[in-house]
Amino acid sequence: MQVLILAAGEGKRIKSEILEKNKCLIEVNGCSLIENALENIVDSMPVTAITIVVGYAEEFIREKIGKDFRGITINYVKQEKRDGILGALNAALDTIDDDVIMQLGDEYYFEPKYDEGLKIFEESDCVFGICKSSQQQVKETYSIKYSLEGKPIEFCEKPKNPFNNYAGTGMVMLKKSIFKNIRKIYLDGKRDLIDIFIDVVNSNQIISSFECTSFYENVNSKKNYNRLINYIKDKDLSKYFFGVFKDLYTVNNKEVELVKFYQSKFSEVYDCMCHSQDLDENFDEVEENKLVQEEVDFFRSYLALSRGKKVLELACGSGRVTIPFAMHKVKITGVDICKDMLDILSEKVLNKYRRCKRYITLLQDDITNFKLVNEKFNLVIFPATTIRLIDKDLAEFIDYIYDYVEDGGYFIFDNNEIKKRDSQPVIENLYNLSYEKDNKKNVLFFAEQHDFTSMKTRVNFYLNVFDDEVKHYISYTYLNMIDRRMIEDAVSHTRFSEVKFEDYYEDDKSYMYYCVLKK
Repeated sequence: MQVLILAAGEGKRIKSEILEKNKCLIEVNGCSLIENALENIVDSMPVTAITIVVGYAEEFIREKIGKDFRGITINYVKQEKRDGILGALNAALDTIDDDVIMQLGDEYYFEPKYDEGLKIFEESDCVFGICKSSQQQVKETYSIKYSLEGKPIEFCEKPKNPFNNYAGTGMVMLKKSIFKNIRKIYLDGKRDLIDIFIDVVNSNQIISSFECTSFYENVNSKKNYNRLINYIKDKDLSKYFFGVFKDLYTVNNKEVELVKFYQSKFSEVYDCMCHSQDLDENFDEVEENKLVQEEVDFFRSYLALSRGKKVLELACGSGRVTIPFAMHKVKITGVDICKDMLDILSEKVLNKYRRCKRYITLLQDDITNFKLVNEKFNLVIFPATTIRLIDKDLAEFIDYIYDYVEDGGYFIFDNNEIKKRDSQPVIENLYNLSYEKDNKKNVLFFAEQHDFTSMKTRVNFYLNVFDDEVKHYISYTYLNMIDRRMIEDAVSHTRFSEVKFEDYYEDDKSYMYYCVLKK
């Protein structure tokens, strides 16, 4: 399936206090609308290629998204004239040679149900998403009339009197043959999305719809934007928070911005948590980075045992381990799903560690499903106890990594095993961190809650940024609670023969140890 995102519109109806460079770059929960669209689609289906149609302020889209997304190359196509959605699709026609899913770059879908659409698409030529909405919202998009059998038979763009309470969206799946017919429709003078649907109906081809989300917004105006923000604020997201963080989110709901962790503002926070002080040119002599030095030396000892020189780092983040490896003149490939984290790493290399650049290769992709063709490594590392973030089956993940390890090479990750306590959730101490960024004081508070029933750890974060006025941000993440028995059991179901544990830290709350697997 190919992905097509339409992002050429100017967004004249959105006032300057909301519009930043391009309306597709408006951020919601710390993630731009267009990035949110790409993440949702790529996470939901196999994607072979991505095309983005650009126009107004295209340079900002290119800068934000880059040349690829999760390792998938992006084709940028410019829509020269403002001639509607059909004009954008016509501009992209030559880049599409497969079935395609398209979406508008300024749309927001709450928990989109792509899987349901894909099932229907197996037996249809064209499938489009709908959302149950108010009559007013339907008037802003398009309306669909259905037959008694539930088939779409009639369409109306921005109707004065909608057929029903279902708003049509810009989420559309098209068979290759249907997409290739778009130029004819375009040359006939048609410009709206529904003109494709009308042509499909008139050609007696199979067209279907599905309820793709419980909430949809096409952010074309300040009214749309406010409606979206109010919807998100009104969602019961307090369940993700505990203790004082729940109070902060609930009481100050209108003043606190919820941001995805590892993205936007919190990618910067995570970097500051991991890097209390930048490395200098004499890395081995920096006392404050002694723990990082010891960690890198441990990994390098196994690289030496493998008699190789190539390293793959999973979830490399902003370069806490990547840069020290490169400073030792080791070629290292870093994979991370978060573009914001990789941007921080790239900026560090560009501005301070230029001599490391030749040794570092970066890939934005999902560490559980990335693709490096004909690549194997003498050492694969997965530091910072990030193994606890893996949601898929642990054995399946470890066995997936096996294929990237050279014979005689090693896969090493570490784990923070929480010591068994009362079955009730245990809240750890409240921690804080202060740092300066862009001449602004930042104060972060965070805490963990370990639930020994669900075997999950919730981590909450609250950030104050002191500028002319104080800005408040809140975020959360989940970690799995994993023990040695679980790791041994998982490894026994992989092609790795055994796992060796090497302890490196223990206190009254947890054990920390490396897990070393040899191929």
